Amino acid sequence: MRGKYPSAMRLKRKNNKETTVEYVFQIDFGGLLPAWLTNSYMSANAGYVTEIQEYFQELRRLVDYDAEDGRALGVRLMHPGGEKGKKPWRKVRAVVGRHKGLTELGIEYEWLVGFLEEVVRGKWVMAASVSTKLVCLSEMEARKIGRSLMPALKQRKTADAGLHQWKMQNRSMVELFEKYDWVESMLLEVAQEVMNTAPWGLMWRVCTSATLSVLDIVTDVVVIVGYMGKEETRGYGYSLMGMLVASMVLQAMIVFGQHRKKPREMAKEMLFVVTGMKGPVDAYRVCIGKQMEEHHVIDAKLELVMTKLCELVCESIPGCLLQVFVILKVGDTSGSAVPSLVVSALTAGFASGTVSYDYDTDPVGRKKQPEFYGYVPDEGIARPLLLVCMTLNSALLLLIRAFSAAMLMLVKKRFLVMYMAGDMALYLLQKVLRGDFHYWIPIDGPFGLLVSLLFRVFVKTIADFTGVVQFRADPELGGLYWTVNMFLALLASFGSVFVYYADTGEEEVKKAEIISIGQNSTAFEIEERVAWTLIGYLSGAWAVSFGVFLLLMKKEYRHTFFTTRKGKQWAMNFFLKGGNDEGKALVFTVNKKQWWAIREDVKEWVQESWWRWKEEKPEWFSLAWQSKVPKEWIDDAEERARLDKVREKGRRRSVVGRAASKGLFGRGRGRVYAGMPSEKEK
Repeated sequence: MRGKYPSAMRLKRKNNKETTVEYVFQIDFGGLLPAWLTNSYMSANAGYVTEIQEYFQELRRLVDYDAEDGRALGVRLMHPGGEKGKKPWRKVRAVVGRHKGLTELGIEYEWLVGFLEEVVRGKWVMAASVSTKLVCLSEMEARKIGRSLMPALKQRKTADAGLHQWKMQNRSMVELFEKYDWVESMLLEVAQEVMNTAPWGLMWRVCTSATLSVLDIVTDVVVIVGYMGKEETRGYGYSLMGMLVASMVLQAMIVFGQHRKKPREMAKEMLFVVTGMKGPVDAYRVCIGKQMEEHHVIDAKLELVMTKLCELVCESIPGCLLQVFVILKVGDTSGSAVPSLVVSALTAGFASGTVSYDYDTDPVGRKKQPEFYGYVPDEGIARPLLLVCMTLNSALLLLIRAFSAAMLMLVKKRFLVMYMAGDMALYLLQKVLRGDFHYWIPIDGPFGLLVSLLFRVFVKTIADFTGVVQFRADPELGGLYWTVNMFLALLASFGSVFVYYADTGEEEVKKAEIISIGQNSTAFEIEERVAWTLIGYLSGAWAVSFGVFLLLMKKEYRHTFFTTRKGKQWAMNFFLKGGNDEGKALVFTVNKKQWWAIREDVKEWVQESWWRWKEEKPEWFSLAWQSKVPKEWIDDAEERARLDKVREKGRRRSVVGRAASKGLFGRGRGRVYAGMPSEKEK
């Protein structure tokens, strides 16, 4: 058998300390060999670039290290090679000894090897923090800090969030990251590997998400079966089924908007929606740090949040309302109604609380919007307590609103419809009058208008019933509107009880059967005094929980509950106050309707910098970002044609690209270029 194997390697000087290595090859056996064998051989040969990179990486000095070096070193620590059967943490000393820069750092800080050994080992210990300054740190304290990284990672969904929490709990790490910023990139790479390989890491998070989703579905099915078994409640069973279907339809719309340019991907995502596994799959993608592709509109984290919101607005909120209505109207004696109601409220509360908590503790969000994100304390027991408070806030508010809405429905259903429609109309009207109607998600055209309307309605509804703290953001409800909305929601709940009992006159007491929790329970009548007591206790509990939340949060962020800034200004500030190119580039991640008033400034910036970005290839200048730039802003016809292909077909990955994604070039994280040693170093 005869074949061809042309190959070429080019060394291109990037600057005085860096050289780009390009290795191109092709294997052609005329199609006689199976694809898997050809790909395996090509993957093995592609590893030459990794060997070159590792060789020159070891020669780089401490003064030359940057973020790319940090990522490469993180990969090397977790995949050191050498003797088989020996765990990576036992090879840390050898890795440090082979790298000149790490050796220099080890001379400056004698505890470095011990610290890195504990970090790479990832052994389970109880969380701990050390307040010692960097200059005074001992090896014992450094090892203690290294061991405490693992429990911090276990508490968070993503590696960067866990690393940020761990850093803020240890004063010396804050100082170390400020002095050597590449250390953060190195430890982030290690943290991601630890999370993906440890038994409590990725699978723990995905299984937790899957368990909550399944539990919610099971409780809904149990209630539906109970309703369908009785003639008087059968219609309510069909209503609950309709809510589940509506949730799937909305999730399918998200899938369509995200994957409409990739029919095959869209079909696969639709299958996840139908089987109820969309949430766990999205959680998996967030955990592994999946990046946006060219045809994507939003990132994996936002897609997960939107899936949760769909479940809230279509299942949890109307489901709780319907269950309370049935309890008050017909007296559910199945014994599962009250537990199901509590489970639904707590599940919805946890989903609402984690949305706000995850966004605020995300170090990327804190870096990009420090004036809004950062209210969650960085250390101590305050963090979990704050999450508990947000969960209770949402669960209690949902029970309050469901109880009051059910009482309005018992009087006259149109009362509830009129109240909800009027409140929503006022909200949408003020958005239109302020020129803030378009939602920030970057979807244009008629479909974009539909998406804006749907999400404005959904966000307002979810805020009304669960009080998600994240929705006080400027592009959502806004701080002051959110606060007033919470006050009016509680006030309306008391008004509903008043209307319920005033409808038939002052002397007559409305009666409704409700079930106690016991198996052989008997129905009892709810009196006006009991109703007022119930709504009073629930409201008081919410006020206490929210008060504790305000006390626990960082006080410098309390003003965010009273801001009046428009969503448009929030979007334009990405460009106007972004500082460097990376900060300004965020303007293309939001709907262009939000920043169209400054489009000429953005256009001029793009045209002046486009070819420089093409040459420098900054990390944020991805094909996904390029596809969002209006093609008419690009003067070159060939470049416009290339962008058209990116938008229509997505990137066609080369063999090298596929190899990199599978981890052949430093497992996808190391440099593909390396520092050339000086004559003295040779």
